[in-house]
Amino acid sequence: HVRRLADDHALLRQLAEGLAEAGRSHPVLAGRLGVASANTNILFTDLHADVAPAFTDWLARHGVRVTSGLYAGQTRLRWVTHLDVTPQQVAEALDCVQKFKG
Repeated sequence: HVRRLADDHALLRQLAEGLAEAGRSHPVLAGRLGVASANTNILFTDLHADVAPAFTDWLARHGVRVTSGLYAGQTRLRWVTHLDVTPQQVAEALDCVQKFKG
């Protein structure tokens, strides 16, 4: 699985770029979703408290699994790419984010 780690990192960069774009331009998430730098296969995003419950529920209902917790007054989401995550699933996760209406 070590040989696949570069693929996982590339997928996470794709995910990070899509989430960062949502944090800049999405009608609900703009200014409310912050993305940390992606250097491994783990990405952290910070989500404003006013939208966090609806967003995390939306993700869960659409099969996007993230873990969350409180950090510095915001909800921190943990996104991970690994052997069982495909490019198609990353694209679907980003599509799900884009379809979020609040």
